[in-house]
Amino acid sequence: MDADAYIHDMDFDVRRYLDDKRHYAGIFAGFSSSSKPYDINAGGFALNLGHVLGQEVAIEYSKRVSAIPDREFNRAVIWGKDIPEDQWILFHILENFYEDRGVGESFLFEQANEGYTNNGPFIRQVLRSKASDFQSRMALIRGEIDGIMRGRWEGPGGDQPGYFLRADHPSIRIGNGRRTSGVIRSIGQDGCFTFGPYIPLRAGNYAIRIYGEANAARHGKAMALTSDVASDEGRIIWAGQSELFDGPRKGLLTEYRMSLTGDVERLEVRTFVDEHQDISLHAIQIQWIDEWVPEY
Repeated sequence: MDADAYIHDMDFDVRRYLDDKRHYAGIFAGFSSSSKPYDINAGGFALNLGHVLGQEVAIEYSKRVSAIPDREFNRAVIWGKDIPEDQWILFHILENFYEDRGVGESFLFEQANEGYTNNGPFIRQVLRSKASDFQSRMALIRGEIDGIMRGRWEGPGGDQPGYFLRADHPSIRIGNGRRTSGVIRSIGQDGCFTFGPYIPLRAGNYAIRIYGEANAARHGKAMALTSDVASDEGRIIWAGQSELFDGPRKGLLTEYRMSLTGDVERLEVRTFVDEHQDISLHAIQIQWIDEWVPEY
């Protein structure tokens, strides 16, 4: 996605959409026509890196960009005139696959403004033609995003260093859960849900954030997620929190602060659920919140 693109439909099931299209090497949309479907908008597309042709597109694109000398990048003023721009490069790569190699059927070319990877029901893009200047364009994007996020939980900002580990990362271990399609879901048992990643952290103050989805608990029980931060194989507990939900929640499930009074070699974030919970864990974040002093 380009920087001027955003998710329009936050409830769209992108996993289901992609699941029956796994045989495609890539999905594109934008300016496609019956004669040249590869005349696409590069502002949003999907590549299947599990498909050999999807890998080839990525490799060829990287080669063509790398072939542009640094001096040309440095002296360029107008994108697309002084140096080749991204859409032009991608167009010619797809043209080769479609016209010369005859493997166009390996790619899905969706119709302009109807495709789900660009400027359609799922992803929208604010093109330069939609606003008279940069400030107006930013205001238009901000207004759209504010409307989409109204009433939703937003992830906190900040650019401090730390760790952001998705549920499919091997350092996130599973207790009474099951890893499916990149998330870890509870299986109706009491006890430790997830643990890990056993990372070294130096003394300081941190924010702990757990992202996922909480659905209605079974048998009308309260919806809840308990977590803590431990070291020394669980013998030292640095922080913890039990979060009660007043209804289904998706996104940031819990957040709290932790102060490490000394350096730690193997720190883990543990989550706990009971047999009634329907919880999916998507990611764990450990973020430094002090003024950062780099190590040398």
